[in-house]
Amino acid sequence: MASQTNRPIADMVLSVTVVIAAVAIYTESLGLPPAHWEPLGSAALPQALCICMSFFALIIFVRAVLSLRAQRLAAGSNSAVADDGTGQDFQRRPWTAAGMFGLFAASVAVMHSGLLGFVEATFLFLVAVCLLFTKGN
Repeated sequence: MASQTNRPIADMVLSVTVVIAAVAIYTESLGLPPAHWEPLGSAALPQALCICMSFFALIIFVRAVLSLRAQRLAAGSNSAVADDGTGQDFQRRPWTAAGMFGLFAASVAVMHSGLLGFVEATFLFLVAVCLLFTKGN
């Protein structure tokens, strides 16, 4: 399936950023204490998520490289708005993406500082993300 993006450089930067974040989170999860009651321990979930994030970021990176190559071969067939395959144009929302990143960073900072526990911080994070994505509707 061909990539639907018309900004492969942005996808490549995003992919590298996600991998860097995943490596940082994975490295921090190595210091989590072992669990007393479960066999996998408390680090298993963040480590598995970091592996999944890196895997999907690699897929996006490869698709972006292929898209960039196709764009360079086509030479000048770029459009200002990308098509999602449904025949309807979609609107880019970079501030939503920045807000999502900010909420994620705030959630991690709140948990790291000990202000809130995992359950409370995750609940507030999910509510805030839902409000961000739906614009409060």
